[in-house]
Amino acid sequence: MNFSSSFPCMNGLVSWSPNGLYLLSATANRLILRDSSSLKVISNYVSSESVDQLFWSPNSQLFGMNYNAGGVTRVFRVNDPDWNAKISEGSFLKVIHSFFSPDSSSVLTLSEFNLRLSIWTLTGLNKSVPFIKFPKNLDLISFSKQFLAVVESKGQEILSIYDSLEGWQILRSIELPSVNIVGLAWSPHDDVIALWESSLHYRILVYSIDGRCLLDYSAYNLALGIKSVSWDPSGKILAIGSFDAKIRLINALSWSVLTELFDHSSYLDSNDMDIYEENDVPLGDIDAEAAIELSSKVCGIETHMDVVSVRPAFLSTRKVNPSSVQASNKSLGIGDIKFSSSGRYLAAKNDACASALWVWDVQKLKLKGLIVLKRPGITSFEWEPHKPRLSIAGHNQTHYVWTPMGMVNARLPYEESEINIFTVKWNPLGKVVACVGTERFICCK
Repeated sequence: MNFSSSFPCMNGLVSWSPNGLYLLSATANRLILRDSSSLKVISNYVSSESVDQLFWSPNSQLFGMNYNAGGVTRVFRVNDPDWNAKISEGSFLKVIHSFFSPDSSSVLTLSEFNLRLSIWTLTGLNKSVPFIKFPKNLDLISFSKQFLAVVESKGQEILSIYDSLEGWQILRSIELPSVNIVGLAWSPHDDVIALWESSLHYRILVYSIDGRCLLDYSAYNLALGIKSVSWDPSGKILAIGSFDAKIRLINALSWSVLTELFDHSSYLDSNDMDIYEENDVPLGDIDAEAAIELSSKVCGIETHMDVVSVRPAFLSTRKVNPSSVQASNKSLGIGDIKFSSSGRYLAAKNDACASALWVWDVQKLKLKGLIVLKRPGITSFEWEPHKPRLSIAGHNQTHYVWTPMGMVNARLPYEESEINIFTVKWNPLGKVVACVGTERFICCK
């Protein structure tokens, strides 16, 4: 792995443009735009207040930032540093989050208290600003390539679908037979929407954009339910991670359960998978001169990933008890699941074991690999956009990469010892990943 020099950021605010050509970052009082290949500064913008959010337009020609303290959104053009727009809800309401519309011609702002979602046109004067009343919360606002889906709270939960290319006309309004929807996700083909209830009720609903209910599924009752949901890139499989430490795969053609075999157990006896365990490099195995050279290149103790060949292997985890309503949401269940770009592999994190990551072969319905870090706390993982290469962060100075052929890890250079990588962000073009800490970030090829 080759690391760049590190650069300042604030609260991990680092964002690639959708076309992969630019890299945007924020410091305490400045917004910095870089060329993604050379990492040279293209332009920078002085910020009068602390930045809380960065966001890009789908066409990568515009970007914006939010000041939550001031309740203001500012928008800039990549190719025109002198142009900018200021968006404000007035003195009574603050903007807490912003998005670009799918055609990049408008900015949508969510006001505090979720009172309204306002639509601001950038192509002309806003003689009037249309808005959507009472969106339930930020997690229940989602764009496809053309449509906007919003769960609105109007006594009863309502799924509303708006057409962004037809003046934001409402295409469909669906009364949901739900208690408390907490998540929403479009399929990759933008033709169906998955919605799921809070952890107190195991229930997931899938609707087509014409309003038909395609799926109303519950795996069990009277126990903590769904924690994470992800579509595979083809839109043919819907993966559901639950508090019982299982992943259930739904066939999106027949809308039936494909398998429930993805059990994240602490007992591992299969020889078909590789188990990678992080261990310290014993200094006794190298001479004094090599030790001095090593300490000048890395920060902290050097580690490497060993293949565990002994079976059965045992993984220390907290026992998951889905029947306990008092269980902590943060420490139980499948907290995150992500498909590789081809859909062949599925990475999953069981929050009962913060230091482990499971990688499944979806075609064979078998566990392909298990990654166990020495220092607990996998904080982020992300697939490269075009290859089955998984980048992992563990809130330390090491970058971990898994592929079907094996696994490697690399420490940051000694001079970058202040960076604890808590998130990884791949460039949409692939080849380079941003390893982001709280106050600095570094790029790795």
